[in-house]
Amino acid sequence: MKKKLLIDAGNSSLKWALLEVHPPTFTRYSLSKMQSVVYAEKYPENVFKDILLMQQTSEIDTVVMVSVLGDDFSRSSIDCCAQYSLELTLVKSAAQLAGITVAYSEPQKLGTDRLVAMIAAHHLVNGQACIVVDAGTATTIDAVDTQGQHLGGVILSGLDLCSQSLLKNTELLASHSSGSLDKNGKQFFEPKLFSSDTKQAINSGSLFGLAGAIDTICFNMEEEIQNKSMDSITIKKFICGGSANEMIPYLKTDFIFAEDLVMQGLKIISTIVLTAKQSS
Repeated sequence: MKKKLLIDAGNSSLKWALLEVHPPTFTRYSLSKMQSVVYAEKYPENVFKDILLMQQTSEIDTVVMVSVLGDDFSRSSIDCCAQYSLELTLVKSAAQLAGITVAYSEPQKLGTDRLVAMIAAHHLVNGQACIVVDAGTATTIDAVDTQGQHLGGVILSGLDLCSQSLLKNTELLASHSSGSLDKNGKQFFEPKLFSSDTKQAINSGSLFGLAGAIDTICFNMEEEIQNKSMDSITIKKFICGGSANEMIPYLKTDFIFAEDLVMQGLKIISTIVLTAKQSS
């Protein structure tokens, strides 16, 4: 059996990993390390095609994808997969999926990446209650109870958007990612409570403010869940997303960092689909 290419097409980058199903029983699965590419000046459609070619399409037979990029990107992805005779499964939000019941009255309007992350978290903690923070272009915080019921959630600006909203239309053209380069050549920013220039003050305030909001919201969610429970329960808290590493040092909440949480959710969904096909 060939490998499955799992893809998370986000607003600013495309992440992927390979899922391999092992014979002879085909009930064992292994997931490769997640990789990521920022769109930068490329169209997401071109990045998608580059990744297909990079993986050598002869070694994969299926692409399983979650995307927040809209219908045009989805149609382009379908055409691209057809060109290489690959099956494409586009994961969509539904009232119930892989053990999670969505709180939205119109489930299809819940961001599918949020649902997939909740599926992963719920399975990883064997059905315990959990809170999932995805710190990406936007910051989303969702809660799931022990029954797999999505209790709802909130959406905040992402870390970059927090600073960009203040810097927009000013002479300061930097974003949160502006700063010194670390030893690997990546942008490095160290926030300061007592900033001595405006750019530093905006960037620091954005980070501290978002960290404080995440802590407060998670604390209040946990308190609400505990109040509704007959017994004291353990609530696990996960964080993922492109800004998670930057946020963690400034969060007071104890989070499980799961960089590939969406990939883990796609793995679970893929195995359910495979099992259903084998049973039919």
